[in-house]
Parts: sequence; C-alpha cells; structure tokens
Amino acid sequence: MKKLLLPTFVITVGLLVGALAQNITKSIQLAQAPGVIGIDTSNNVYFPAHILNNGKSPSTSNGSVVGTDFSGTITESTNSIGGVLTFNKAFLTAPNCVVTGQTGTGTSVISYTTTTTNLTWSHLSQVSKLINYFCSSQS
Repeated sequence: MKKLLLPTFVITVGLLVGALAQNITKSIQLAQAPGVIGIDTSNNVYFPAHILNNGKSPSTSNGSVVGTDFSGTITESTNSIGGVLTFNKAFLTAPNCVVTGQTGTGTSVISYTTTTTNLTWSHLSQVSKLINYFCSSQS
C-alpha cells in the first residue's frame, strides 16, 4: 500500500498560506494516484471543485424534469399550481429538500412535502414555470 503524502503536503501549504480552514488528515485514493478529496479529523469532507451527480431522471406528474434525484429543474405545465416528483430510486429516509421558483415575480409561496419516494409541491398561483429542487437525505 502506498503512503499518501498529499494530505501532509496540503496541511503544510495550508498553514503557510492560511488557505485551509481545516487540517486534512485522510483522502480518498483513486487508482494509484494520491486522493484529491480530503477528509479531516471530524470526518468532514472537502471537495476540490464541483459536486456532480448523474443517474436516471425522476418523473413528474406535471410537465417535465431535467436532473436527478439529487437536484434538477422541473418545467411546469401552463397555469399549473403543483405536482409530484417521483424519485427514480427511493431514499431510505425522507430527504430534506430546497424548492424554489427559478423565474417569476409572484407572491405565491411554493409549499412542499417529501416522502422516501416523492417530492410534492403546490402554490396558489403560477409562481414560475421553472422550479429548482435540491434533495439530500441521511440515508
């Protein structure tokens, strides 16, 4: 097994330039190269760039969706006031989601609930044809 020197190097550089908020003590190794994803002593994870996800899209009862169970954009049908997004793969526990209208200036708040299999949203008037969502769960 190779000894990974990258976390020690990153800590040293971070202390010299003050760039890091935490000391990275572990990393994930891909192939034979040193890892680039850092893990500190409290098991917080640090990513060097974007968190990307791919997979099959969920389905919706209203309009269309582009994205994954993790995040995406729902394009609602005209004059819609809600719908159901059915996750492609059920979560083990109901996820916490953030749901917001991407465009629109209406005063109608988007209400939503989640289960392990669905995100159900509603609003009194069409706030936006585009609704963004981000969902994550503990399991």
